[in-house]
Amino acid sequence: MGHLLPLHVGDSRLGRMCLFLLIGVVVFLIESLSHATAATEYETPEPRTIEDALPPELRDVPHGRIEAPVQHDGYMHGYTVDTDFGVYLAHGDTMFRRLRLELTAIADLRARFAPKVAVESAVKVVVRPIHAVGRLASEPLDTLAGMPRGVYRLIESSVTGMFRDSSQYEDSDFKNLVQVAAYKRRIAAHYDVDVYSSNPILQLELDRVAWASLAGYTTTFAMLLVPVPNPLPLAVVSLNSVEVLNRVLEERGPDDLRLLNRRQLRAMGIKEELIEKFLDQPYYSPRHQTIIVACLGTLTETKRRDRFLTVALNALSEEEAFFYQQAAELLQAYNREESSITEITIFGRVPLGRTKDRSAIFPAPVDYAIWTDKTEAVVNRLVSAVRHRKRSARVEMWIAGSLSPRVRQELRERKIVTKEQMQNKMQLVD
Repeated sequence: MGHLLPLHVGDSRLGRMCLFLLIGVVVFLIESLSHATAATEYETPEPRTIEDALPPELRDVPHGRIEAPVQHDGYMHGYTVDTDFGVYLAHGDTMFRRLRLELTAIADLRARFAPKVAVESAVKVVVRPIHAVGRLASEPLDTLAGMPRGVYRLIESSVTGMFRDSSQYEDSDFKNLVQVAAYKRRIAAHYDVDVYSSNPILQLELDRVAWASLAGYTTTFAMLLVPVPNPLPLAVVSLNSVEVLNRVLEERGPDDLRLLNRRQLRAMGIKEELIEKFLDQPYYSPRHQTIIVACLGTLTETKRRDRFLTVALNALSEEEAFFYQQAAELLQAYNREESSITEITIFGRVPLGRTKDRSAIFPAPVDYAIWTDKTEAVVNRLVSAVRHRKRSARVEMWIAGSLSPRVRQELRERKIVTKEQMQNKMQLVD
């Protein structure tokens, strides 16, 4: 038997090969361990700077300032805005953009019309409390509080019948009689603000100036406040464009909008009980409902549109109502720009669109999504649900805001197609 001679690594070609092989194995093990560690690490929701959260054109607030830092729950931003009219908490970029417009309107209305004008001689205007859990208090001048929840909860008992109480969005019969409600809608449209806004300071100013105009105290809005002589007849209204939608919202009061929405939902084949539940859902203003119904109405080749309304009943706040409104807008945009949606399906509390080839479109009205354990669980369940029978099924997400680089990487690895900043590209309604 021969003797085994020691192998000197540096003395032969074989030794050099062994050395390279050993180095390669070590590098592989290090990279594998690093990848495994990275795979188990998640991003943590942390406050963000104003510069990171907002584009330059939105960082200045009329008659106020944004308190830094901006809060973040993993999906949505939370803004605290200290203004000349009180402290506001705006949950999400949509609510913040609305607030900026409302602050401009409030300031201009106060500048044009002294606060005491016409109040004594017209009707005493009272800020009506908004009857919803956690909503704005009845004494809003000091602090206007919101609830930092909404989309986070969604991503992770309505009454039917002939008789119902007036909603918080309906003015009194007397106001309707004297056309103050119509004046309010015209003034709100002039400032591009929502006449059904939950901002009681804005409501106070709209009420006050509408009464002042009615009483003849000002001619500033004389032409603006003249009622439209020939409003669009409800019988022929088809909300097939933004222009028509805006005009109908301006011209028609809550009761008219309710009739219009009921008629269009019936035309889609929605059952009467579900229609009444949706129209009675307290967190949807007539504006929310009209936009959602208009979007669903454009999905003419889509089955089971009733599923969207069923899941939309889950909204427990104004922010969550906006989530479903913008989800409807994203589905409408996908149907128009990309491919026909043939069916609505439900994933948890989120409505999905399905195409003829069973591809799925996930509408995501979020501000900035990061990679957390819950995000990973949602994404993995989504992929499993969509591809359980067809491995090649396309999954696409349309995001109103943006994603962190980590989320982009994880979605890319799962072959999920993403489109970001759809809020700006599609001009979703605030």
